[in-house]
Amino acid sequence: MNQKLQEYKASISEWFRQQKECMLLCLVSVFAWGLLAHAYGFLHCNLSHDVLNAFSATQTEEIWKIELGRFFVPLYRAILRGPITIPWLIGVLGLIWSAAAVYLVVQIFELRSKGLIVLTAGVMVANVTYTAQIATYVYEFDFNTCALFMAICAVYCWKSDRGIRSVFLGSLFLMVSIGIYQAFFSVAAALMVWKSVVDLFEEKEVKKVFFHGLRGIALLAVGCAAYFLVGKVIYSVTGIRPQNRTDVFSPEGFSEFSFYLSLIKPAFRQLWSAVTMESYCGKAISLIVIAVCGVLSAGAVGVFVRGKYRFGRIALILLLAAAAPFAMLSTYFLAKGKNAHELTIYAYWMFYVFALILAFRFRDSDMLPEWPSKLIKLLCCAAVGIILWQNVVLANTAYIKKEQEADAALSTMTRVVSRLEAREDYSVGETTLAFIGAPDLGDPVPGMEGVSEIIGLGPSNSIPKDASLYYYNAYRAYFDYVLQYPVVLCEDDLHKQLKKDPRVQKMPAFPDAGCIEMIDGVLVIKMGK
Repeated sequence: MNQKLQEYKASISEWFRQQKECMLLCLVSVFAWGLLAHAYGFLHCNLSHDVLNAFSATQTEEIWKIELGRFFVPLYRAILRGPITIPWLIGVLGLIWSAAAVYLVVQIFELRSKGLIVLTAGVMVANVTYTAQIATYVYEFDFNTCALFMAICAVYCWKSDRGIRSVFLGSLFLMVSIGIYQAFFSVAAALMVWKSVVDLFEEKEVKKVFFHGLRGIALLAVGCAAYFLVGKVIYSVTGIRPQNRTDVFSPEGFSEFSFYLSLIKPAFRQLWSAVTMESYCGKAISLIVIAVCGVLSAGAVGVFVRGKYRFGRIALILLLAAAAPFAMLSTYFLAKGKNAHELTIYAYWMFYVFALILAFRFRDSDMLPEWPSKLIKLLCCAAVGIILWQNVVLANTAYIKKEQEADAALSTMTRVVSRLEAREDYSVGETTLAFIGAPDLGDPVPGMEGVSEIIGLGPSNSIPKDASLYYYNAYRAYFDYVLQYPVVLCEDDLHKQLKKDPRVQKMPAFPDAGCIEMIDGVLVIKMGK
């Protein structure tokens, strides 16, 4: 027994010795890109939008996560970081998970070039999904990156190709990933497609790649089935009802096939708009994306023309290339085409990783002559480099915008409190208040109009709503966590009645005179529409 233990320890030590340099490069690259793009967000605590509700993850917040089908989030929070949103700690944890994810991608595609690893880390960290997450939903960043890591773990198990064991273990990782955040299912699906394409270009046996792909489909199906099964058990035991939210796998189940066919056109329109949106990186990005696709297509055609591959291999490559967008859009279809936003489209950015890998494969093998393979590699690296730098600029712009909005909201709400305290019919912590409408902080700062198109970065997002989502009131959270000022807010039913009251509808909005009135014993503050 001791001898086996010693052998086991020796094998782990030898594996770590061999992988140490790669692990260190992944970690350093991720933190370099991550801090360059997102340090501003990690070092500021701007409580706004959804983070107002989740700054302290109370029982209602944890129940909300379970309702959304994110069953494992409460367990993650309890084990790793507690209930309070601590941006710097969350950022460090998120980057560690990201480094682990990058390392697995390196192993899955057997990357050897240090430059390629650095660029891969950049694509996986300096992207719009991370920016939207950190700017407005930072409280979810670390466990969502954990979900990303788990999804890639599933692909790594599939890649190891150890039969039923790989499918079983990979499906467990995928189930955990979906149970933290559902959108990374599409990352697993896309990586399987990209890996199969690379294997075919590298002349691995077509039959083997085909059946390996079928095992990948089985893994994805078993992982989803396990997720739904665990959900049914959790909901039946806890008595919690699932929310039919649009960014989750719908608990209503699947629709008719014709319905999904009708989603194809809007899905591809959404994919194209996401990778070419001017607000992300500027007008040149759409041209760069087209250039990358064109260069890779030209390289693939060059490989085919050289006559090295038979018809079966070429046909399977083309079939997988056609399937790749559907893999990236898989969560769009599973969510029935609703609410596909920046937090759910991480799989799109993995296309750039595939583009780099294929460009380097063209260069480092004999698929193409030397000069065109060098040109393809150079063009792809330059294009991805431009996109990454634009993403760094975009991220820092987004965090400045959020801080400006937070400052404006603080100024506005401080003035509101001053108005309240100047009234004779107001007593601190005793008078019942009703805030109607959200503060109108005006148009975005000139130059930041495009950033406002990203989810959570629209105008006036510090206090986005005046109503309660059956337990969440943005004003209550703002007074509790930002102003730390005692208030008594009216109940939801009364709030709804006041919004329809003709007397309230005729009131002007803050800061105009008459924006605060006592109506039926409730002090109404009309903040906006």
